[in-house]
Amino acid sequence: MVRLTSLVCLALASFAAATPVVRRAPAGTVIKDQYVITFKKATSFAPRNLDSVINELLGAPHALTAGTTPAPGLIHKYDFGSDSFQGFAATIKDKAVLERIKASGEVDTIEEDHVVSLKTTQSGLPSGLWGIDSLDGSQDGSYTYPSQAGSGVDAYVIDTGCQTTHPEFQGRATWGASFTGETTKTDGNGHGTHVSGTIGGKTYGVAKKVNIICVRVLNAQGSGSNSGVIAGINWAATAAKKSGRKSVANMSLGGGKDSATDKAAQALVAANVALAVAAGNDAQTAACDQSPAGASGVLTVAAADSSYTLADFSSTGNCVEIIAPGVDILSSWKGSSTNTISGTSMATPHVVGALALAYSTNSFSRVQDAYNYITGRAAQGEISSVPNDTPNAFLQI
Repeated sequence: MVRLTSLVCLALASFAAATPVVRRAPAGTVIKDQYVITFKKATSFAPRNLDSVINELLGAPHALTAGTTPAPGLIHKYDFGSDSFQGFAATIKDKAVLERIKASGEVDTIEEDHVVSLKTTQSGLPSGLWGIDSLDGSQDGSYTYPSQAGSGVDAYVIDTGCQTTHPEFQGRATWGASFTGETTKTDGNGHGTHVSGTIGGKTYGVAKKVNIICVRVLNAQGSGSNSGVIAGINWAATAAKKSGRKSVANMSLGGGKDSATDKAAQALVAANVALAVAAGNDAQTAACDQSPAGASGVLTVAAADSSYTLADFSSTGNCVEIIAPGVDILSSWKGSSTNTISGTSMATPHVVGALALAYSTNSFSRVQDAYNYITGRAAQGEISSVPNDTPNAFLQI
């Protein structure tokens, strides 16, 4: 999976004014002088607006406090709506500015920004298409799926971008946005193209008519900032609201508990986007102890292999809701090629593809109804080596 290096979750000190402390990232992962700040839910800034409040906190000159020009140091603004999640990321070198932010009664959390990086496993074993083959009840060399095949559904892939010109996508993949500082509109890494191929490739995909929208939050080297990941989630939520279309999203990334990432994931779901996330590739760490895997309202996915055994690397626990194929998965890759890799990153897009199929054949009034549809069709008790605290539910379409 793509792994967000974890933030150390420090217990909030009990101050009389409930002043937020700065949540530290482990040494070696911190992006120096860079922070992610979130506001308390349902905070009213009236008569000011969000831009004005950010500029005031960052100490912008009076002329900027109207919000017409970003304050120096501002990197990203997050606005899922005042009833959902609002915040910003900024470079803050002045301790007085940081103290002003901590003293604000409107601020909920302050977290050090940190590096996000890829952690997937490449396999040299040819696997064929056992993953999608297993989704229709058996591995019999064929894959049967509804004729709608995800048509009319948008799938947001929040990853390393994707190669929109890959033959697997047949013109159904479009570039959404990038939050890595790179200017090229392609996937220099390959991971996002692989994930996209499993969701909707003509050969390797679960939903072969779904529209794929690529949101790049990790660069060609497979790294980026947590603040950039949150900005990508924000972009997807805004785009889905604007389109009014049935929408699903894939986040094959995660890491230690991080309140800002969890809030952003929950806000994406609140925007009526069904979101599946990777449980994690650390079998020693429960999915509940990671973000966004442990966030409420998301569909968390563990991985199994072709012998219907839980992958030895997969995170587990009661935050996992479904298990999907995640070992030796063949899919599209950068350069119009293919690759076979493993991880809960590979399991998650199988579920997102299944969600796209479900949305193309059903009308769901709530995202939770779509989740219930997926988990309700899962094969129970099929996977071996599943801990007692983890649902033994294997994805079926």
